[in-house]
Amino acid sequence: MKFSSSIFFLGCWLTRQWQTSRGQLYPKPSILVIPSPQVILGTNFQIRCSNEHYQKATFYLSKEGTSGNLLSKAALLYSAVFFISNAKLTDGGVYQCAYCFDLNHDKNCSSSSDRVTINIAEQIYPKPSISMSPGEVVTLGGNATIHCNSDEYRKAQFTVRKEGSFGIQKTESGGILFPIINAKLSDAGSYRCIYCFKSDSDFHQLCSAFSDRVSINMTDPGLSRLYIKVRPTEQISLGSNISIECQGEKNRLTFSLHKSSSLIASQMTQRSSNTTEFFFSQVSLQDGGNYTCQYYRINPYVWSEPSDPMKLVVIDPRFSKPSIKVRIVQHFDLTFTVTIECHGLSNGLIFALHKSKYPRAPQWKEPDGNMAEFSVERLGDAGSYTCQYHHRRNPFVWSEPSDPVEVVVSDTSSVEANICLGLTGLVLLALVLIVAEPVYSLRAPLNSPD
Repeated sequence: MKFSSSIFFLGCWLTRQWQTSRGQLYPKPSILVIPSPQVILGTNFQIRCSNEHYQKATFYLSKEGTSGNLLSKAALLYSAVFFISNAKLTDGGVYQCAYCFDLNHDKNCSSSSDRVTINIAEQIYPKPSISMSPGEVVTLGGNATIHCNSDEYRKAQFTVRKEGSFGIQKTESGGILFPIINAKLSDAGSYRCIYCFKSDSDFHQLCSAFSDRVSINMTDPGLSRLYIKVRPTEQISLGSNISIECQGEKNRLTFSLHKSSSLIASQMTQRSSNTTEFFFSQVSLQDGGNYTCQYYRINPYVWSEPSDPMKLVVIDPRFSKPSIKVRIVQHFDLTFTVTIECHGLSNGLIFALHKSKYPRAPQWKEPDGNMAEFSVERLGDAGSYTCQYHHRRNPFVWSEPSDPVEVVVSDTSSVEANICLGLTGLVLLALVLIVAEPVYSLRAPLNSPD
């Protein structure tokens, strides 16, 4: 509300002088310009005045040089906000505020706030460059630096701003290095910079456009870990449909899905859910890789620790199926050693031996040639086995599994495969023939004529 007369302003001033003489002047309020005391021409800004003690006070905003124009506003929760839209050059200047309230039918007022200077910036120069080192992901307690400069206008005054934060972060001439030491969660956010020159008019600056944005993203170890899994399985045939599920401990989380640390997608859970799914249709060879999930709850620049990685493998039917066989060696102590051999068609392959219905991780071999050997030695190694391979250059594209082979343990001292039963029969037949041959030789003379 504007007052064209200076009588009211003079009355308030006299009241404060009278109170000062009696030692009854109340604490000064705070004053803040939002988003910054550097206001871009044509934009909107706010001046917020606050006190800590008197909820129902009335605040008065004054501007130096215009004592006849006084703005007033009743407090709402100890503060008042003066909105100024479509900023003009004449809005630049030095502002102060004070508050008054009635107590026992007497008007009681505070001293004036500190002065705040508002400069109106006219953007006529090209934007500066901005960069972040070592990167936009900063560890809690780590260090980072924001670089801002212009090759053409090195003598300008540079300013770095954090979006959503009140005031100016740092101002320097000739480019700016804005170090962030021992980074805190409050440092996370989006930053931009601008450079300006002083004009001939007071409270008027000639400035550049804002730079591009850089972000400081941080992980909060206090946030609970999350879980990731793929449906229906982590080995997917080329062209299949899958979903990757991310799950946290609380509802209303925003999840991001990363592949090899690169952001793939981001989405929010339902209001009453702590889980979200990312769908992939007609999986391609390029979809194979390591995937992780992260989430945030309130600040989109403060994230949970990543989930454990989930490895998605794509089966390429163009790869030839490996062959598998069991080789058995009998020792002098009548024990057996069983070796499973996996064969591919070329060199440079990495083989994995899988045991069906067994949660243990597969065995791996990287042979020099095109055949890998796996030993079966323990009683618990009985079961059905298959093998697969991938090329060294791409660990996420695999062949189809081989046909299965069965390994059976007969006792603690010997291991045999189903194919060794035939070998056992052959050995017994050979023993029978060896024993029968001399017996037949002894009988032959008895049956011969004299």
